[in-house]
Amino acid sequence: MKTLKIHLRMASIDEAFRADEPMSKRSIPLPYKVLDNQGQLLAEGVADSANAASVRILSTPELQQVFVRVVFPGGNAFVKQIDMKAPGKAEVDISDDSLPGDSWAKWAVTRSALNQSSPQPLAELGNVWLRLWAYSDEEDWQPAADLPSSNTRANDFAKQVDFDAAANKQSRLLQFGGAKLPATFVSLPPTRCRLYFTTNPDPDSTSLPVKVILTSFRPEAETLLEFLSRDSLRAADSVSKFDKVATELLHGKVQDPISAVIGAYFLLRMGRWKQTDHRWFDNLYSWFPWSSDAALIRCAVTARSGISGPEQFEAFFTQLQDALARGYPLFEEGHRVLKEMLFVLQGALNSADRFADSTNPYYQMVLDLCWDLASARVRIGSSFAFTGTHPGTPSSQRHKGPPVSLEQKKSTSVAAAPAKSANSKLANSRHDVDIFSASSMHRSRAESASDTVVAKRGRSTRTLGFTYLKDL
Repeated sequence: MKTLKIHLRMASIDEAFRADEPMSKRSIPLPYKVLDNQGQLLAEGVADSANAASVRILSTPELQQVFVRVVFPGGNAFVKQIDMKAPGKAEVDISDDSLPGDSWAKWAVTRSALNQSSPQPLAELGNVWLRLWAYSDEEDWQPAADLPSSNTRANDFAKQVDFDAAANKQSRLLQFGGAKLPATFVSLPPTRCRLYFTTNPDPDSTSLPVKVILTSFRPEAETLLEFLSRDSLRAADSVSKFDKVATELLHGKVQDPISAVIGAYFLLRMGRWKQTDHRWFDNLYSWFPWSSDAALIRCAVTARSGISGPEQFEAFFTQLQDALARGYPLFEEGHRVLKEMLFVLQGALNSADRFADSTNPYYQMVLDLCWDLASARVRIGSSFAFTGTHPGTPSSQRHKGPPVSLEQKKSTSVAAAPAKSANSKLANSRHDVDIFSASSMHRSRAESASDTVVAKRGRSTRTLGFTYLKDL
C-alpha cells in the first residue's frame, strides 16, 4: 500500500475572507478522483483546503502512475500525474495559482465556468447602472437612496464590489441594466457580500450577456450550493459527506441561518429530508421570519409529506404565502422549489377532492406571482434572479435602456396590470384571521381602490439610488 496525500492550496480563500476571520473557517471542500492510466477509478472522496486528504492506494507492479482529478464548483478540473514508483509518500498539490486572472478575482473563477480563453472587455456592455431595493411589510419594495459599496477592484474584464450588511434583517435586491442588458434583479443576503461582474460571451435564452457571481463569505456552504445549481449532484453528494456538511449546516442555524438554508436545500434535492427530524425545518421557518427560503423549504417538506385534506393544504398554502410575503429567496435553488410548489398548488385546486376552494382569489394571486417568477427567471449562478422593471412585477419581457427609459416602462407596466399580485399584498393577507374562509374572499373582492396592488406599487416609484458600475 502507498499513501497519497492531496493538498489544496487555495490562495483565493484568504483573498475572499476578512482578515479577522479564523483560519479554521477559511476552507473549501472539493471532490477528487484517483485514476490509473487506463481510466479505472481507484479512489474518490473530498479534499479540503484546511486539511489534506490521505488516500491509501494498493501498489502493484503494473501501477506506474496515477492521475488525481479535482473539480471546482464552476466546472474547472485540475489533473495531476503522480509517479507511484518514487520512494516514500506520494503527495500532490492542487492550487489556484494556475488559474487566469488577478489574485483578487480567483475566488470567482473557481466558483464559475468563466470563459477565460476569450474574455471580452467589460466596456462592451456599455453603461451598466445599479440600484438597491429593500423590502418591508409596511412600505413594500423601496429603492435605497444610495448604494452602500466599498472595496472596489477592477481590471478591463471585470469589476468586484463589496456591499455592506443591511441595517435590518430584510430582503434585498440589486437591480442592474443598461442599453445591452435587460433590467434584472438578483437577491442579496442581509449580511456583507461581494459581487463580481464580468462579461458572458455565450448568453442564451435563460442567461444574460453579464455574469454576476456572489459570495457572502461562506465557502463551505457556497461550494455545496454551486454544485447544486449546476446539477453536479454526484460532486455535491461527495462534498456533503465531508463531516456531514449539509446536516451540520442545518444544525448550526442559530449561528448562521443562511448556511443552514443551503444545507436544507441540499437535503431537499437529494431526498434526505425524509431522514431529517422535521422540527429542524420548523425551527428554521419560525426562528427566522425574514427568510423567504426558510418558509419555502418548510412548504416543500409539507407538500412532499402529502396533502390529503384541508388541514394539510392550509399549512402548505400558509407557508407558500409566507415565502412570497417575506420578499424573495436568496438562491437559484429557490426557483426550482417554487416551480414545484406552483404545480402542487395548481394540482390541489384542480383536485376532485375539492378540499381547496379554487374560487378563493388569494390562491390565484399566489399562482400568478409564481408563474411570473418562473417566466422571468434568469440564471446568473447560484443566486436567485429574475427580469423586470419593479420587484413586485417579475416579467419575462426584457426591458433594456437607461434608468429614465426604465422608469417610463415601469409606470406603463404598473398601470396596465391592476390585477397582478405583489409581495405587499401577500404580506397583508397573511395577517387575516382566516384567509381560507368565505368572508375573507368577500373582503378581498370588496377592497377599496386606495388599497389595491396598483396603489401600493404607485407608492414605490421614487427614482432614487441609480449608480453606474463604472463610477464605483
